[in-house]
Amino acid sequence: MDWEYLFKPHILDQGYEYHCDDAVENLNEGNGKVTAEVLGSERYDVEKIFWWYCGHSGFGA
Repeated sequence: MDWEYLFKPHILDQGYEYHCDDAVENLNEGNGKVTAEVLGSERYDVEKIFWWYCGHSGFGA
């Protein structure tokens, strides 16, 4: 799946930096969603929900 288009470039860049800094923990996928804990200026939870329809997949919140 080509998913990068679903995010603004600065969000992708920030996520990549968190990954490179080992700031992403407890990354899990299941039941149509992806969750993780991220340590930025403080620790916070991230959740993205996937949905599929008519052969297309995307993200919702």
